[in-house]
Amino acid sequence: MAPLCLQLGQDQEEPARTWSSLLYPDASTISLDVSCLNCALRLLDSPATITIADLAATGSRMVEMYGSYVPAPISTQAMMQFGVADACTLTWDDLVTLNTALLPDGFSRDFALRSFTPDGNKMVSHRSGQWGAPVERGLCALATPYQLDVWVDHDQPNHAGTRNFHADAPVQVCTSAL
Repeated sequence: MAPLCLQLGQDQEEPARTWSSLLYPDASTISLDVSCLNCALRLLDSPATITIADLAATGSRMVEMYGSYVPAPISTQAMMQFGVADACTLTWDDLVTLNTALLPDGFSRDFALRSFTPDGNKMVSHRSGQWGAPVERGLCALATPYQLDVWVDHDQPNHAGTRNFHADAPVQVCTSAL
């Protein structure tokens, strides 16, 4: 069975309310649709352990039925237990797992993480961009193109940095007026 994603959230203005998603096979489609009051501890307090014995959140979602939208009752039930890991014990694989559900290729759906490739004991992402480019439509400016590598140690992600920085000569960049 493929992994399923469940997302929980609490708002600082109403920390007693825990919002929950439904179970989704794809983390990019998650929305917090249902909620419950006083059903989970305050996640905003960063507890050392999180144990939720029986979270039951209910709500409704508009679904299309016969050409019109009607409210459909939905509910989510969850039981879970988590502990806080020391940041220095996490590996690249832990970060990928914690970030989002894994796809069949072993990487997360997050395209930023997917841009990293193995290079020895490091995960490296080749980045390029330009600074000084206009942001608004219909403008021109001199922009400086650059390339660099962002690296993360596979076994100790707290060891990370950049390397191979190279800036090219500035070029004229114009944005579309449309």
